[in-house]
Amino acid sequence: MSAREIILKAIKENKPASDLELPPVSYYPSSMPVDDGVQLFIKNLTDNAAVVKRIKNSHEITDLILHQWNEQKHIHAPMLPYLHNTPATADAAATLDIAVVKANIGVINNGAIWVNDQSLEHRSVAFLTKYLVILIDQQDLVDNLHEAYAKINPFDFGYGVWISGPSKTGDIEQALVIGAHGPLEVMVLIQSNEH
Repeated sequence: MSAREIILKAIKENKPASDLELPPVSYYPSSMPVDDGVQLFIKNLTDNAAVVKRIKNSHEITDLILHQWNEQKHIHAPMLPYLHNTPATADAAATLDIAVVKANIGVINNGAIWVNDQSLEHRSVAFLTKYLVILIDQQDLVDNLHEAYAKINPFDFGYGVWISGPSKTGDIEQALVIGAHGPLEVMVLIQSNEH
């Protein structure tokens, strides 16, 4: 038996059962009025260098995207077939100009947005595109991460990521660089039936 086989056998014998229950998540409800929560969510996103717009319906999305980035040609937007022209493959993701994804949850108190593989056909789409547009329904906003994790069932998807703005790094000579290893710009569109 090779060293590799010994290691794999030991791992297999000591692997915990897959039906382990997750620990309970504490929930701390907020008494914040809905409108105040949306305004705080917008503030936290803009503090993270995201562009935020409120929309009433999905028809406004195309106009906003084409107005903001009218020269971009490679668009991945499966929920907008009239705009979508680039599939989500690893190779195509590297040439994307704009990707439009649907968020599952938005966290008011920190501006984080949860996107999983139900919306990301390929996980690299959110990181290799130049411009990322995230659609979120106002009703999918929660007060804090405790409430968000209570809504997330990790067995419903294979991949998920929190996004709160464009890629940023300050590693190089203490200078802030935006778009170094991800989108240059993130636009969040909050959809509601009332403003």
